[in-house]
Amino acid sequence: SEGPTTTIPIVLTQQELAALVQQQQQLQEAQHQQHLQQQLQHQHQLHQQQLQQLQQLQQLHHVPTEALAPADSLNDPASESLAPINTFTTPQPVVIASPAKLQAAAALAEVANGIESKPDLPPQQPKTPLKKENQWFDVGVIKATNMMVTHYYLPADDATNDDDSGVLPDYSQLKKHELQPGTAYKFRVAGINACGRGPFSEISAFKTCLPGFPGAPCAIKISKVLMV
Repeated sequence: SEGPTTTIPIVLTQQELAALVQQQQQLQEAQHQQHLQQQLQHQHQLHQQQLQQLQQLQQLHHVPTEALAPADSLNDPASESLAPINTFTTPQPVVIASPAKLQAAAALAEVANGIESKPDLPPQQPKTPLKKENQWFDVGVIKATNMMVTHYYLPADDATNDDDSGVLPDYSQLKKHELQPGTAYKFRVAGINACGRGPFSEISAFKTCLPGFPGAPCAIKISKVLMV
């Protein structure tokens, strides 16, 4: 039969205790450094894998170096002489057309587009149509000192009433309009010659008589000698 167990206490001196603590610290530092080395190796492996993947991508999109000229050859005069012939383009002959041909071409282009070139004309002032009550009509040309007026001429549609050129219209082509009885009219007279028409005289107004017998006299003065 076994006897009772005995416990033997271990007594360490301070130096031995300090050495034991130092050994434990060194062991922990070694384990920590080993752990760090493992992490660094793992990161290095990941980095190598990424580099390999990048190289594979570059190989897929690889451009042949033969198609690229070295940088030194760009400034080398000898390389210019060895350049392919098809890199040079022959200059096209420049055709200079005469101004007459250019003008004709422009005219043809505008006519083809339905636009005809016209010289710039000065803007015309819009003419205000004359009212009927302010419109004057020609009676005719009087070569004597007096004339009996029985009608007047209606102007043409395209005639202007302010024509001072002295050119007489052809009255045989105009429509004649007779004077109406019992209507008030105004007259004016102007001289005309080869230089044109002069200014008009003062306006004279009168009223035509009604048909039939005359009306009763007015403003009568009777004296012993004569009756006015």
